[in-house]
Amino acid sequence: MEYLYIILIILVIAGVLIFPIWLFLRRSTELKIQGSEVTFISPIQSESISFEKDLISWQVQEAYFLWWGKVYAINMQFAGNKWKSINSRIQPENYQKLLRVLSEYYAEKRIDKRAKGPTSDQR
Repeated sequence: MEYLYIILIILVIAGVLIFPIWLFLRRSTELKIQGSEVTFISPIQSESISFEKDLISWQVQEAYFLWWGKVYAINMQFAGNKWKSINSRIQPENYQKLLRVLSEYYAEKRIDKRAKGPTSDQR
């Protein structure tokens, strides 16, 4: 029974130490944009997605936080119902790069945030 308590204490301590590392790794994503191909590189995995083939829609979302102030996020929907989001507060460089590329080349796939649901051509 004593060993069980020791094992539980070790697991709790390991969980407390691993949680901040997990949060950091989850938020640290780098973007590489080459033509219509974007690669999301994180410390755990990397994923390449084609804007031409896979991007269904995108939008800019605005949120107000008490401590952070106004924060913007680009939410992108890809084929296979996959979603990616890039935040202007945590990843400002990636946000600016991605917003420029999406606004220049894929403006027709942008969804107005005031629209109620998908339009008829996006179903």
